Amino acid sequence: MVGTPVTIRVALPGADELVVRGVAAMLASLPDQFELVTLRTQPPGGVDIALVEVQGVGAGATHLRRALNDPRIRRVAIYTWSIEAAAMESTGWGRIHGCLSKSLRTAELADALRSIHEGQFVVAAGSRSRPVVDSIAADPRAVLTTREEEVLARIATGVSNADIARQMGVTVNSVKSYIKSAYAKVGASSRSQAVLWVLTHELPAAAQTEAITE
Repeated sequence: MVGTPVTIRVALPGADELVVRGVAAMLASLPDQFELVTLRTQPPGGVDIALVEVQGVGAGATHLRRALNDPRIRRVAIYTWSIEAAAMESTGWGRIHGCLSKSLRTAELADALRSIHEGQFVVAAGSRSRPVVDSIAADPRAVLTTREEEVLARIATGVSNADIARQMGVTVNSVKSYIKSAYAKVGASSRSQAVLWVLTHELPAAAQTEAITE
């Protein structure tokens, strides 16, 4: 017996009017699969996915925090032109279900939304955009040391090198050394690339990592 098709309710809290119209036009071609709703209308059953517009580092952080703390919203994803810049929006990454490029075509956006609705974490750059991080290695986790993994995980939480050193019980110089060697192994050249690598390779959350002493 085939079940009743599920309509995924999508909202864009705080988004620019042009962005809302663009997404509305794309989802309108799939009326039985998606419904664009607003939080103002108090949609019955709440919102399945909130796409929060982020234009760069710091832009959209307020809307992101509000969406993450809104009990009416089941899942939150970042919607941006620059996925790499959005990776720096580290607040609440542990509860974010994806980072989607505004360059996604209708079919790509639909696939990403379906995957997020199913509980997956999705980073979708789109066929019309450049690779998310051109130089990031496929899966170098096997060659990362425990300390390098922990440093990368803590970087993804947005803390400073000094805070990482304090949390791990090592010196700042040691942290810098771990960062340098870890970056070389994963192919990252910036903190935002390192954050994105952590997200796409599902490194353990730093909050769950026990402190290591020299």
